[in-house]
Amino acid sequence: KHSQFGRRLFLLENETRRGFAQACKDGFCWAMENGYDLCIEMDADLSHDPADVPRLIAMIEEGADIAVGSRYLNGVRIINWPARRLLLSLFAGSYTRFWTGLPMTDPTSGFKAIRNKVLRSTDWSRFAADGYGFIIELHFLAWRNGFRIRECPIVFTERRRGASKMSKRIALESALSVLKLAWQRASTPAHAGLQPVATSGTV
Repeated sequence: KHSQFGRRLFLLENETRRGFAQACKDGFCWAMENGYDLCIEMDADLSHDPADVPRLIAMIEEGADIAVGSRYLNGVRIINWPARRLLLSLFAGSYTRFWTGLPMTDPTSGFKAIRNKVLRSTDWSRFAADGYGFIIELHFLAWRNGFRIRECPIVFTERRRGASKMSKRIALESALSVLKLAWQRASTPAHAGLQPVATSGTV
């Protein structure tokens, strides 16, 4: 808890690096344990614009279970990315959609609002990725469990300071995790009584 903000700001610190996925899980679990109804996941380097948060929340209020900020809905909306980075991101999205069937324009987006009930229904033991593949796994499992996913267009701006944590190991792990999800899709039916739903739209 930060004294300047009273009980409005909390900081969870890991003494050792445990990976992107574990950091997300820790934050989600903390929110569930403390009775929050909604979580926002976003990059802290302002690549994701905080001004877009109300739009994500509005989608939740209109019935979405997960509202995702898409860099590719209604065109490409990315500032200051080199062509190679953009092509890799576009390929990752196409690769994910092809193998998993996940009907999202930006399945690798890390900017989202997510209801507590989605987190509580998630079987965290089924997650295999330590890195950014976690994002895809979360979207896929929520979709397969019948939760409603909606997207809204955002503008993603490359960070001015710091460096991406993406590495060849993380990229390979993400690619393999997608194939594992494809196997799950082929071998395991969607949650009984629920039909996978995902829609794209704007607020």
